[in-house]
Amino acid sequence: MDFTRDLIAFQGAILSADSAYPFSKIKARGGNEKKIEGVIKMLDEFLCHFLKEDECDKNTGLLRKFALYIVLNSDIELLEYMDGVGSVVSTTPTIPKCLMNDMLWQLRMEGFVQEIIVYSLPQLSLQVSDILIDHFKYFQPTKCLKNLQILVTSCYKLIYRLMFFNISNSDVAHAVNNFHCSLKYFYEPPNSRKLEMLKKDEKYKYVGNTLYALLITLFDCFKDYVGNHMFKPPYEIYEHTYYEDCVNNLKETDVKNTPSFDIRESIETCNTELLDMCKELVMEVSVEIYCAWSEFDDNGKSMQQTIGELCYKVQNSLKTIDTISEHPVINMLGQISCKPLDCVEVINDIDSDTILTKIQNEEKDKWVKALLHRNNLCNDLTLVHELMLNLQLLNDEECCKLFRICKLYVTETTDGQEKVLELIIKAFQRCSLENKIELLEEHFDGAFNDSLLTEQFSNTLVEVFNKLTMLPDADLSEVLCLFLQSPIQVYRKIFCLATENFQQLQIMVRIMKFMEKFSNFYYDHETESSILVVTKESMNTVDENKINNYVTFLCQLKTANILSGSKLLLLVIMPSLHNSLLTRNILGICIQCRLLIEAFSFAEVVEYRAPMLAMLGQVLDATRWKINTFEAISPTALELGLQLVSSLFDSQTDSGCSVLIKEKEKSWLKMKLRNIDPLNMYFYRQLWNPPGETFLEIVTGIRIHKDMDVERITSMLSKVLCSTTLQEWYEIWENLKIFPMKCAFNVFHEALLLIALAEKNHHSKETRACLMYCFQNFTQLARFKYLYDTLDENQILDVVEKIIVFENCVQETDAEHCLSTLLPLFAFMIQYRGYPAVASIWNSVADKL
Repeated sequence: MDFTRDLIAFQGAILSADSAYPFSKIKARGGNEKKIEGVIKMLDEFLCHFLKEDECDKNTGLLRKFALYIVLNSDIELLEYMDGVGSVVSTTPTIPKCLMNDMLWQLRMEGFVQEIIVYSLPQLSLQVSDILIDHFKYFQPTKCLKNLQILVTSCYKLIYRLMFFNISNSDVAHAVNNFHCSLKYFYEPPNSRKLEMLKKDEKYKYVGNTLYALLITLFDCFKDYVGNHMFKPPYEIYEHTYYEDCVNNLKETDVKNTPSFDIRESIETCNTELLDMCKELVMEVSVEIYCAWSEFDDNGKSMQQTIGELCYKVQNSLKTIDTISEHPVINMLGQISCKPLDCVEVINDIDSDTILTKIQNEEKDKWVKALLHRNNLCNDLTLVHELMLNLQLLNDEECCKLFRICKLYVTETTDGQEKVLELIIKAFQRCSLENKIELLEEHFDGAFNDSLLTEQFSNTLVEVFNKLTMLPDADLSEVLCLFLQSPIQVYRKIFCLATENFQQLQIMVRIMKFMEKFSNFYYDHETESSILVVTKESMNTVDENKINNYVTFLCQLKTANILSGSKLLLLVIMPSLHNSLLTRNILGICIQCRLLIEAFSFAEVVEYRAPMLAMLGQVLDATRWKINTFEAISPTALELGLQLVSSLFDSQTDSGCSVLIKEKEKSWLKMKLRNIDPLNMYFYRQLWNPPGETFLEIVTGIRIHKDMDVERITSMLSKVLCSTTLQEWYEIWENLKIFPMKCAFNVFHEALLLIALAEKNHHSKETRACLMYCFQNFTQLARFKYLYDTLDENQILDVVEKIIVFENCVQETDAEHCLSTLLPLFAFMIQYRGYPAVASIWNSVADKL
């Protein structure tokens, strides 16, 4: 247990109280009542300001921590030996025992007294119990019954907890004695002389209230007696009070199977004491007292009815326990018991106003639960509204039942549907995950529908997905409430968010895995699963800068078997690729090629190799641009297409054997690709075996030799380079290695100038972009081919001169683009080769541009 900001604040409040009313001077309660009241008032004011009304769960956790902190800083000798809580022990002035007692009972912490006694280290629990029992004598008899109920139940349950610890017989005896001492307060109340001053009716009420408190205690204790017990405390904070080797190896047990005879015998003794005490109190109920109870109002019922119904409940519970079923008090309880009104039996016999009154004035949970048995429940929107306000009173199974009742209603009528739909969604929210899945399967029955769509769906969709993307520990099951209303819209939202960034992508994959069971579901009016429908839709709307996330998302869905690989290939990618070819949608082609490369292995597509090669031939033709049809994404799309074609021709099986294309498939491919662009012929050379040994020879049909006219090569390259990728530029460079390096570089430069001249005569946005792309390739060629192996000042000057010549062809609007393209090249020449002259050359080129 460590200090937190909250604990530091509470420590400060205690120190302030000590300054005003020094704890060291409060030795006992007698004579110090005003000081104790002052301390309690100061700490209560602190809690009023510190705790927030709208954070109930957080407040409970803080009060639990504060209550244990009070105990750990009290006048208890054992604390100095407890290492696990050493950091918080003695961090305030020692709290006197009488003050600790009042703090726990009066600072909204009475609910944690039982936790501290039951789940803390037993030796600590025993000392805390001693203090509370000893100071119980100061209570008023008519105002302490709730506290007495807590104290007796705690002492009883502590005896059970001893089963899990290495304790001595004296500890067991101590625990039993504490139970006995606390229990006797029911018969010998503190300050009992004050009861003599009560009027007759007040005395009769006191007898009833005391019996009621004991019956509740009896019921809670015997519920534990027949139950199973776990070692693990419900709240980890109490484990900090344990020391090494204080626990045994027992993790779970019940009373009958506990290995300790002393504990088992002690519990049986305590059971007898409880029943005997109950017998004593029942015997005090005379006919006069019993009749008087009928005139005392108790939350809309008479005290006689309230106690009688509780006696009925306790009696039926005790009858089922063999070891005590013969005790005489069980029959005695029957004499003053009355069967509770069965709300279910009368729920259809009373009107809505009466039901609402009973919900507000009587046992709310019983009447709310009984509404599930009311005929035509959904016809009464007042009751529907009341259910929405009290859904927290229904358990998991009851929420499922309510869901089915409301769903049946909305399928049969349209009256008041929106209110009932809202109740359906709220009831669904409160169901367990297992039942949510079951209800979804039941609702969809093999086919999606939007029949439960509410008016708030759109707003809720945004809210839920904002929470899922912003909070790492958000509950994924919240998306099921949206999925129930409109699966297709949920899928669309998931696909949209997955493309935004990688973090959201991973969250959306988790959600898709969470809903994997419904991956193959579809709407009645659709012929494909909703995931496939949304995949196709999104493929037409994804932006260029979101392609990476989109492709990664689909790949992960395929890997997780949420999206079938064969369906993704045959029903999504290939049809989408066909449509993209028809409309010359280069971005679409790029996406589909990326998916083919990243989502599929050769083994998965080998059976479709021939038709894929045919379609990829069309891809190459569609993406292979001319100077006046260039798009920025065209080179990327073309490179992807070329990568696919090469992999399909060159791939091997897992055993390393090449998979040859059959002659029949070759003939079919030749027919399909007979009009293929000459620039793409090289990549299908296995089909035709065209003349030529290199890329340049095959695409031009001319044999390249060292004695041929260089101008002819230049003219030829000017027609080729403006339609080729950077890798193809590199391939052509390798093909021209029969010429001196400088000569080959000159050929590229001259070809670039011819392209620039052609662009100037037919200027457009497309031609300008193509020229800039060629210039970029030229600088890359200079950097990685011409200057790569050897580098001297003459080479640098040669490159710079060629850039200056090209500059004459550049328009002012292109100057900035040229500079950004040249910067990496000049940085390389300066940084890695150390020619200072390059810096001045760069400045002059920049100025000139």
